[in-house]
Amino acid sequence: MTVYEQLAEYCDCMKEVKPEDVDELIALVSMATCWANEPCETFLIGSRIEVIDVKDCLCNCELIEFRPFYAPFDPGSADFVLVKQEGLEEEYFPLSEDEFMYSEVDGVFKIKPPLPSCECLPGCGCEPKYKLMAKYDAGYELLPDCMLPLFCEALQYIVERKKCDCSDCQECKDYDDERVEVLIPNAATITNQLKAYFVTALANQYKRQLAMISLCERRKRLWSVVV
Repeated sequence: MTVYEQLAEYCDCMKEVKPEDVDELIALVSMATCWANEPCETFLIGSRIEVIDVKDCLCNCELIEFRPFYAPFDPGSADFVLVKQEGLEEEYFPLSEDEFMYSEVDGVFKIKPPLPSCECLPGCGCEPKYKLMAKYDAGYELLPDCMLPLFCEALQYIVERKKCDCSDCQECKDYDDERVEVLIPNAATITNQLKAYFVTALANQYKRQLAMISLCERRKRLWSVVV
């Protein structure tokens, strides 16, 4: 099932809604919820890549813990590659399945990459020259149920807006720019014709639903931790 088919089953009056209208709304909601960190990224499931700084050596007792930035994610889809950087040269060492695991209890990947050993002493002076590249699938295959009413209402707005002749329509002035910028940090990038709708409908009626899928409160990148 596609998102368009999901909405067609749930929403009334979908006859005038086109798949590109759904795609546009998905893109706008992805910007509003901080999922669009790369071109064409949305909150729908897709491959994500993060690069993690690591030390150039680990004590025998140490592991690297990595918590993905994007959630929800599929732990079974994860792959890790150790990148050795020396001057202008890079070497890539894919990690085997016995060199990492996902902890359901802690909600993190625990990784033992093939790094050189170093003495477990305070300030042992390991200079970072290795990076760990994490690739995993994250996002939603279909819209969460809590988002369906939002999408139905927003799609009707888009349809009506497209019908509207600019000479007959008045711009909505009943909103507070400062208030919406707090809720939607990317609001300045949202197209002008939809901004009024996002302020009045999303900021007021659907704030809680948006917060359920939003990444905006998470750190921009959750780097690895050596434990």
